Amino acid sequence: PDLFRRVDVFLTALRNRTAAGLVMAEAFFEHAGAHLQALSREEQLGRYFALLVSGEVAFGSQRIRLVGEADGSARLLTVAA
Repeated sequence: PDLFRRVDVFLTALRNRTAAGLVMAEAFFEHAGAHLQALSREEQLGRYFALLVSGEVAFGSQRIRLVGEADGSARLLTVAA
């Protein structure tokens, strides 16, 4: 029973992280839509990966930052570069 509970907790956490990652990807591509249109799909994915790794990515005179919240969630913030 304890093993099943631990596996359930692990799978629930994994599912939540996966869902949060999908939401973040959708938000990024919506948030940066105008900037991304001129880029190839490979460049778009590269910018998204850069955002996840460094916490921010530049698009001309603007930067999109990944901001962590106290509850563990994250949001995107656009600031002037």
